[in-house]
Amino acid sequence: MDYADIKRFIFPTDCDTTLCLNDFDYIANYVDKYPNAKKVGACVGYFFPMRDINALKRNKTFLNAPSENAVRISQDKLIYYQYVHYFKEIAPKIPYYFGNLDVIIDHFAFLKIKDAFLKDKRARLEYFKKLFQGHPCEFD
Repeated sequence: MDYADIKRFIFPTDCDTTLCLNDFDYIANYVDKYPNAKKVGACVGYFFPMRDINALKRNKTFLNAPSENAVRISQDKLIYYQYVHYFKEIAPKIPYYFGNLDVIIDHFAFLKIKDAFLKDKRARLEYFKKLFQGHPCEFD
């Protein structure tokens, strides 16, 4: 079984649901997760490196100052790092079996509501409810 097979495999969960990695899109398709000083010209901010959702729960998101380990943010990617910052707020409310995955995003749905997403907590909550539909989440 190779990685492509694993991504297609339908895993049963102990929550009476299933999980297939190919059912989701991931933030790593849109941003750098690890230090990237050579890739970013005009830096508008700094972000803590991201490994997976479990690490995101424990770590900071935006950093106040640069460091060797910081992910440098370009203006065109800032909105995605803001997404991750808000994802961190709901991460404790999603099932544990997502923990070792990258941050999940529905890219097209996010782009449609990005302005409301950044300004309105209710819009974010509705987006995340739809993103994790079918999985037992503890959303308010």
